[in-house]
Formats: sequence, structure tokens, C-alpha cells
Amino acid sequence: MVRPWSGDTSGYQDDIARIKEQSAALESQLYDLAPEGRVVSGREAALASLLEDHIAVIDGELGWMGLPEAAAPESQVLNLWRERVGLMQQLYTVRVTRAAYLGL
Repeated sequence: MVRPWSGDTSGYQDDIARIKEQSAALESQLYDLAPEGRVVSGREAALASLLEDHIAVIDGELGWMGLPEAAAPESQVLNLWRERVGLMQQLYTVRVTRAAYLGL
């Protein structure tokens, strides 16, 4: 949902703070599921790599938007954070599905 510009950015700040918390929680869960030392299929590895690459691109964009000279609209920052969380949820699903399938 895109909010119309009202001059008040507190709503976006609250939304951004919430989505950052969600991102941090997912990152922690993904860390716990890291496949280090486990055998993964080529398909899972390729999908995980693709998702991780997309997340890295978004992280780069978020880093750039955090610079003063970027002057990015907060709605755009919020959308990137939402996209990041969506990709992380997909990555989590890939890893959990594989772990459940193998009984890990």
C-alpha cells in the first residue's frame, strides 16, 4: 500500500522500523538453518544462490539510499525492505522444506 505524501513521515518510519525487525528475525532464523556441512541438491543450491544474490542487490540499494546525497523517498526505502523480507521468506522456505524432507 502506498501512502499519499502528507509531509508527515512518522508513518513510514514506523513501518520501516517494523519491517527491519522482521528482516532481522528472518536473518536470525536463516542463520540457524544455514546448510553448512549439509549436502544440498543442485536445484536447492541454485535457488538459494539466486535468492541470496537478489537480497545482496537490495542490500546494496538500501546502503546507497542511506547516504545523504541519495535523498530517497521513504516509500521507496520501505518497498525495498518489503522486497528484502519477501526474498528472505522464500529463502527460508527453501531451506526449511529441504530440512523437513530430510528429517533434519
